[in-house]
Amino acid sequence: MAKQNKGRRSATNARQIWHGLSWERWLTNPTVWILAATVGLIFMAQQYWGEGTTGTGEIDPQFALTVDRIAIAAPEDWIGHSPTALLQAEFLEPARSLLDSKLVGDLAAYLKTWPFVRSIDSIVKSPQGIKVDISYRQPIAIVEWKTSGERFRRCVDDLGQVVPIGLEKSERNSRLLLINVVDPGGSHLQDWMSWPDTRIVDATKIAAILQNHFADLGIYRVVTFRKNQHDFSQPFELWTARGAKIIWSDDPNQDSTEMIALRLDLLAKWQQENGNFDQLAGRKKIDVRSGLLRITDDFENIAQNQLGISKPR
Repeated sequence: MAKQNKGRRSATNARQIWHGLSWERWLTNPTVWILAATVGLIFMAQQYWGEGTTGTGEIDPQFALTVDRIAIAAPEDWIGHSPTALLQAEFLEPARSLLDSKLVGDLAAYLKTWPFVRSIDSIVKSPQGIKVDISYRQPIAIVEWKTSGERFRRCVDDLGQVVPIGLEKSERNSRLLLINVVDPGGSHLQDWMSWPDTRIVDATKIAAILQNHFADLGIYRVVTFRKNQHDFSQPFELWTARGAKIIWSDDPNQDSTEMIALRLDLLAKWQQENGNFDQLAGRKKIDVRSGLLRITDDFENIAQNQLGISKPR
């Protein structure tokens, strides 16, 4: 009985408090205003940051993502693809909204399917559109070999990925480094495939390091006499067009930035003091693997005729 009376008194008190609040008190109550503002903000956010659709489910034109609202650098002509054409045909069909919360992630995933893309550095979305900072693959060297009397040449990038057939014949690549190894097994590779032989991948790393130096040093090709990718008994050498040889590295994956800079400095100083390296061809070779420059006797390797070396261009 006491509990019932207590419950009745609580209900009566609540009604008295409710009726005691006039409209003026409601309108001046800060708690009411905070609640109203919160509900309004939630509603506006749903409308503005939602999918950007109209009441009929169509993309609101002011938020519609069109190809002219995507800022993306075009690759070089040799790649043979237009980013804007691909985006229009494959990503913007069906239409997309700038307010789509999944837009940036979906675009990044789509761009990664382009085989000629090396990296996607950033994607920034704004009310005006999307800006994509992207890096495309670049040819870094030409792999040259001979199998059953037939000569092969394929361009690769700095990660050992094959770039399109015919590129190795273009004038723009007349000064790319050549890579020569014994039977690299690449005759079956199609465009944009990764070279499965780690000797080629390691050689492209060296080619990338020398990209801004090989012309001044007179370097023409990267060579190793390793029999296969499981053979680590032979170093990587740098050859001039006339066959002067520089022993560069036992393992490009272990070379530090400091060691690479030291080797380049040693070669540049020797060249400055003695002239070009061709004077050593067939007699002596230079060894800079340790960070010191040593000159040793040059003995022709019996496997040299298996490298498929062509005459200088």
